[in-house]
Amino acid sequence: MVGSAGLWLDAHASERDADFLIGRLLEHDGLSPEERERVMGYADLWLDAHAAEADATFTLSRMLARRDLTDEQARLAMGQAMSWLELHGEEKTAGFVLQHLLRSAIPAYEIGRVAIFAHDWLSRHGESADAGFVLPALLARPDLTDDQADRAMVSAMSWLRVHGSLDTADRVLRALLLRGDLPPARVRSVVLLTARWLGRHREEKGTGYLLGALLARDDLTAEEAAAGVREGLGRLERKCPAAETHRLLPELLGRPELSPEQRARATGFATMLEQRNTDIRAEVQKIRRLFQERAARTVEEEVRQLASGVEWLEENASRAEALPLLINVLEHPVLRHSEPVGELTGRAVATALVWLEAHWADVTATRLLQSLLGVPGMTDGHLGDVVTYSLQWLVRHENHARGRYLLQPLLSHAGLDDDQFDAGALLAIGWLRVRGTGARAYFLLESLLECSGLVAERVRDTVALARTWLTHHRSMPEAGFVFKPLLVRNDLTDDEWEWVLAEAMDWLRDHRKSRAARRVMTALAEHHRIGAADREELVTTGIAWLESHSHSPQSARTLRSLFGPTHLNEARTRRLVDCGLRWMSQQKPADTWQMLGVLAERSDLPPDRAATVESLVTARVSADPTALDVRWVLEPRLARTDITLAQRTKVIAWSFAWLERHMPQCDAHVLLGSLLALEDLSASERGRVVEWSIEWLEHHADGTAGTFAVQGAEELLGRLLSLELDAAQVRRLDVHLRERKAPGGRASGEATSARRLREDPAFGYVGG
Repeated sequence: MVGSAGLWLDAHASERDADFLIGRLLEHDGLSPEERERVMGYADLWLDAHAAEADATFTLSRMLARRDLTDEQARLAMGQAMSWLELHGEEKTAGFVLQHLLRSAIPAYEIGRVAIFAHDWLSRHGESADAGFVLPALLARPDLTDDQADRAMVSAMSWLRVHGSLDTADRVLRALLLRGDLPPARVRSVVLLTARWLGRHREEKGTGYLLGALLARDDLTAEEAAAGVREGLGRLERKCPAAETHRLLPELLGRPELSPEQRARATGFATMLEQRNTDIRAEVQKIRRLFQERAARTVEEEVRQLASGVEWLEENASRAEALPLLINVLEHPVLRHSEPVGELTGRAVATALVWLEAHWADVTATRLLQSLLGVPGMTDGHLGDVVTYSLQWLVRHENHARGRYLLQPLLSHAGLDDDQFDAGALLAIGWLRVRGTGARAYFLLESLLECSGLVAERVRDTVALARTWLTHHRSMPEAGFVFKPLLVRNDLTDDEWEWVLAEAMDWLRDHRKSRAARRVMTALAEHHRIGAADREELVTTGIAWLESHSHSPQSARTLRSLFGPTHLNEARTRRLVDCGLRWMSQQKPADTWQMLGVLAERSDLPPDRAATVESLVTARVSADPTALDVRWVLEPRLARTDITLAQRTKVIAWSFAWLERHMPQCDAHVLLGSLLALEDLSASERGRVVEWSIEWLEHHADGTAGTFAVQGAEELLGRLLSLELDAAQVRRLDVHLRERKAPGGRASGEATSARRLREDPAFGYVGG
């Protein structure tokens, strides 16, 4: 599982930007004990270097969230978290660490200290939506003192007065109801708030757990108990034998208020649960466990195991309990990334569609629809059915909180026709009008703003919604995810541009030192409307950012963006070149190819700096023109029209040497495309490049929409179709054009996608 990620981390685990990769590995359930030990070692290395930084919350929270740590690993993780909280416990992001720390097996001598951290944090952030994740973990602790428990309950009641209508408020309500020391007056208040929540969200997935906690209390009034029994029976009518019912049924059957008719109904549900649920759930869990135990298995073994899971699903596809296994199968890495499973893909998708035919209207169907929208290689018919079910669910559950998770992959899917896309955009705009001021609405705003196919009316609506969200949340680092797609669009009005450029510059001044600043900084630097004073400020900010994030893998792209869309004056150019050269001097030579490529592509360097860069290019590439990362220098050099004939001849020779060594590697298409664009290749050279390009396309013909291989195929198709080819070459290319038709009848290849970009002005500026 760790694979190539581990190779990179072996060399870079202590670097500041390694935390994202370490965090993603820590989130993975399928780690073997050996892999877990290795990943925890990477996390320890990173924390040794960065444990005192505010951004350590990402790594700490994911360490604490793992439930399979050894006792020693758990103690180390808790110790590091406590030390971090001493420094940053007042930060809003400390909530992520606290919620996982509170769920850990905290030693008795430390619980008081952890409770103090939690109460101090709640005193500052107790009315934020994020407190809804800390409060349940705190309330669930059985080892709080009376005073600590009372303070936690007071904080929870205050939070519910502000956020009690949120779909996630059931977590806080349930935690309160499960406390045996809840005073009678608070019991009445919590039961009333629970009834109000149920009035809004009784179809939510976890409602059975909330009702179970309510009916477990022995201090309900007769009216409260009767209402709870009615809600419980109604839930069972709609959901039995769903997973939550095993928590609800025992509490319901234990209520003395049940009438004979109600008891008979509840007993019937218990019989159904025993007959239908136990065996099938055990089977599902058994197969899922096999999927998760991934150590030392070959791809062939995994394919056989996947096939057995699909066979089981084909026999049980309409059963509600099959949902978790369906998701595991559809998200299995072998199904998504390996070659020999085309037939299995179709069969797995077909079983999912059988499940949706019976359960598409269920709230939980969103999770399956999300998985389906990420499956590569679906037939047009299957994709059409998935999109139809997705739109139907979104219409039925209008403005439901889960809608965001479905709208994002739906809007970004390349296979939608124009009508389906516009329907999805309308539903997204409707969702944002209701829920668009929530802190996490930026995920959907970003997805919608990144869509190039929005008609003018939808653009105006989306920009207005983005402005509303930014009015509430501009101080957040996450606001960068909204500013960036706004800045790269080319269809805003003059008034919208004036507003967004000013707001983005103000935001950047507040967040210029953060990692989040890069996205907005680069988009601003590449924008043609930026004035001279702002550009000077951006260059200064960018150089400072590069120097403080010296190990960022995005450093080269950042410097390229700072050069901007037009030539800078000599002083600014010199400052940026010196920054790039200084950055290279601080890195391992093998890690500097991309930065050298950025400098090598510039034709506007001061003469002395141009000579320095030329000397570096010649010395390093001549030493080994076949080194894998040399392509980062070769491609931009090929695009230069101002270099001498001798330099061009040399770089063409280097490129041919590289291709002879690395064809048909996935990213060889970049160099092939650059060579195809040259007009001064000899006939024999051009013939070799054309033949290599067609071979590359044939080797990667099984790539799937959205993968790097397919994006490369689209680029090469566009280049090749602009050349004069012989009849045999045209026939070989025609196969790829037919394979890359989108369900809506539009070719998804570069031949049409490049043309569509030229015709659609929405994406005039694309930042790094």
